Amino acid sequence: MASPRTVVRQESYAGHRGITFSDHRPVSADFLLEVPLVDNVQFNAAVKTCYHKVGDMEESEQPPKVKLDQTLLDFGVVSYVRIAPLTALQRPCAYRFVPLESDGCIHPEWLKIEPMTGLLLPGEGSNISLTICIDKQSAPPLNMRHARLDCTLIMHTLFGKDHFITVHGDYQPTCFATTLSDLVRLPGPVRELNKADQLLPQTQAANAPREIMRLINWLMTHATDTRDLFLTAADEELSLDTGSEFPFKPGTDGQYDRTIKIAFGETMVRFLDSLVEPVVPSQLHSKCLQVVDRDEAFEVLNEFPSESVNVWISFTAFLHFVCQQSDDKTEETSPTPPSKAHILASIFAPSLMRDDPSVYPPASPVGKQKFVLFFIS
Repeated sequence: MASPRTVVRQESYAGHRGITFSDHRPVSADFLLEVPLVDNVQFNAAVKTCYHKVGDMEESEQPPKVKLDQTLLDFGVVSYVRIAPLTALQRPCAYRFVPLESDGCIHPEWLKIEPMTGLLLPGEGSNISLTICIDKQSAPPLNMRHARLDCTLIMHTLFGKDHFITVHGDYQPTCFATTLSDLVRLPGPVRELNKADQLLPQTQAANAPREIMRLINWLMTHATDTRDLFLTAADEELSLDTGSEFPFKPGTDGQYDRTIKIAFGETMVRFLDSLVEPVVPSQLHSKCLQVVDRDEAFEVLNEFPSESVNVWISFTAFLHFVCQQSDDKTEETSPTPPSKAHILASIFAPSLMRDDPSVYPPASPVGKQKFVLFFIS
């Protein structure tokens, strides 16, 4: 972890999806660490000086004061902002953020504050960064409506008064981090949904989410010949939330650039991994792992929810076609290199059959891959 006096800088980052013997996605990175040399004599002298400045805080009759340049923050369309000037006036000041209610949270799940506590010497300034972070945990309750992100923070100063900071932001719903059952009931793009009661009734639901089918159809048409599809991290980002046509155009030869194909593959991986509930319901995992042949595997599909079975059949059929197109001439880094089917099964089994964290022990990663292989190999 970096600190004000220690610099940690990431020099590189890479994924290794070709490694298939782990149920996680292996990554590697290089870091540059700069650590200051400390003179013990000067350090002890500085500590004594600081102690003399703050030692009489409790006995002082004059309460500490701080100045905040901003107490109203509007993030607009979910971005990043800093409260730059936080200045102690005349006396030392210790501060911390506290909840509005004694048994409440200090801040919403979608907001991060850094640092949460601090000590300022007279006239000293500090930066407090507030970051809106929408992830798989905080996004689901926000996605089914256009939500206004609002909260009030309390910064409490020791022996001084409290300061109130109001935070606003407009959340843009996304099809990521949503349930399949909600996605198939969307009347249109998720950005056009104003509230959850606009979802279609179950009798009018689509067979499968249009977002997944758009990705599968594009990949089936344009990317099945891409050797490292799903194996390489993408530089491009795709938006599936507005329903607009994809902005990419083929070259003069009618082919799309390889980086675009990789981007579509990466989006599919992230989309499946972001689903609130996996494609295969967790209560069926043990049954899936008990099948011994392809016929039994297909029988288990009868117990899938309708939206799950349609996604499963469409996606595994696409993976099966990709495996057929592969000549399986992988780089011979081992005497028996894994087949394309085994590589794809190791990539997607953890997402398609994601474990319920409340269930222990988790399902066997090898068993999950074996179940997927019944459909794609």
